[in-house]
Amino acid sequence: MVDTTKANYETLMKKSKELAVLQSAESIIGWDMETMMPPKAITLRSEQFSLLSTIEHKMSTEPEIGNLLDKIMHHRDYSKLNEPQKRNVYLIKKHYDEQTKLPEQLVAQIAKQ
Repeated sequence: MVDTTKANYETLMKKSKELAVLQSAESIIGWDMETMMPPKAITLRSEQFSLLSTIEHKMSTEPEIGNLLDKIMHHRDYSKLNEPQKRNVYLIKKHYDEQTKLPEQLVAQIAKQ
């Protein structure tokens, strides 16, 4: 694998890991809302969840991710990626395509509800 393809893949994976960490924080807030939340905390938890969802949406739709995906998928050495790497690229591309179709305001409102 050429160094540029490898570097682009590693950058993409770093961004993916950051998103996974943020999503795990969202999951904890969601779990708290469903199980341990104090009765009067719904407004604050909704705002927290909405903010985290908005941040996640911004991070997952940033143009750099699209650029990295294009560079990786259209590079002549894409075929040299192993199967797990190709699957990672496929799943990140799928998530990116889905998220870029959703307006940020809608994501925030859904999370708040």
